[in-house]
Amino acid sequence: MKIIKNVLSKQSGFTLLETLFSIMLITLIMSIMPFIFQTIHTLDRLLETDQDYEWNLFIIGLRKELEEAEQINVMKLNAKTSLILEKRNQVITYEPYGQSLRRKVNKLGHEIVLQEIHSIEFILNEEEVLIQVEFLDGIMDESRFAIKEEGSF
Repeated sequence: MKIIKNVLSKQSGFTLLETLFSIMLITLIMSIMPFIFQTIHTLDRLLETDQDYEWNLFIIGLRKELEEAEQINVMKLNAKTSLILEKRNQVITYEPYGQSLRRKVNKLGHEIVLQEIHSIEFILNEEEVLIQVEFLDGIMDESRFAIKEEGSF
């Protein structure tokens, strides 16, 4: 007995329908890519805003303490500078601590006021206090505060 084989029924080729489906899938993925890149860019900008927000909060708090300070000093020790404020029988110190800046009152406490800094420098002259900071990502900021003379308002 002879077995008849049908050659046409065992095709395993790539049909036109599969080709159209593949092209549609690639087009869909490519059309979504700009939205993905836009989302990544937006998240990156939000992270930078957090650092700027922290810097502005630090500046606002320091400005208040400088206005109330009776005496302002800058101490340099081992290439690191510290800002020392004296007010109402309290000594407030801002000093670098690893990759942060910490605030201490009467040599007690450990309040982190600025994070992810590479270096910070306090410069004091007769007219102003200058603060220069470099963050870990290379961004540099500075702020100047005028010093009021004793007896004048």
